[in-house]
Amino acid sequence: LLDGSRSKETEGEIEALFKKSLELEPDGVTTAGKLALLYVSQDRMEEAIPLLQMVISRNRFDLAATQAIARAYRKTGRKAEA
Repeated sequence: LLDGSRSKETEGEIEALFKKSLELEPDGVTTAGKLALLYVSQDRMEEAIPLLQMVISRNRFDLAATQAIARAYRKTGRKAEA
């Protein structure tokens, strides 16, 4: 699903499904993490950061989320937080 071989149309569909899932289950950590990683892959860091913060607050051992938030912080000039 997040392997980098998807079209913009497919990415839009995936994003819509993740958002709908989060509406139904706002504390859905797995969905939040996947949506955040989609945003990071699209350089939408400001949208990814709050989702990644939520994921890490619930599972501080989530390596993918920790790496992604560090990247997002660096890309948005928030190096001290990275």
